[in-house]
Amino acid sequence: MAGDQLIVSPLNLSFLAPISHFQKRMITMINASDEDVFFRIQIDNDTDYSVSPMKGKVKAFDSTELTVTLEPVIKDIPECFLTVRSIPVKKFANIEEEWNSTIVKMGLNSKIPFLLEDEPIKMYLQSKPNCSKDCSKKSSWLTGVLFALGILGLIMSAYFSFILKSKLIF
Repeated sequence: MAGDQLIVSPLNLSFLAPISHFQKRMITMINASDEDVFFRIQIDNDTDYSVSPMKGKVKAFDSTELTVTLEPVIKDIPECFLTVRSIPVKKFANIEEEWNSTIVKMGLNSKIPFLLEDEPIKMYLQSKPNCSKDCSKKSSWLTGVLFALGILGLIMSAYFSFILKSKLIF
């Protein structure tokens, strides 16, 4: 039965809290067996979290993705668990069969600064750009002009060398 179980990744989901907009995370389920597998999702806290799709079928050697959505959260909510239950299609008709289960832990990460509606978001979005060189040095307009003149000189020399070689001088 171990070969019929879906591979679920990641097993831990973290959401920002408190935050004033919806947040989405993806869970990937991989069917590494040679049989189609039915799945269904059970969630402890369905008032704050929602999952799409809640049930379905993963074909043999295929994968599917779940979307876990957290509603806007102003207060702390306890961590909850999402259970992915799966069973091969051919064993589904037998009611006695046990479903395989994989548990995904979901929780809030409150170590990130609060983003409440009364605070400007621009303050949190401003950050230093990623530069391979020193970002404090700004290129001058002279560098741009010299670069353009260099390209123009290269084009002109290629043009005149072509004319001199072909001896098509007016």
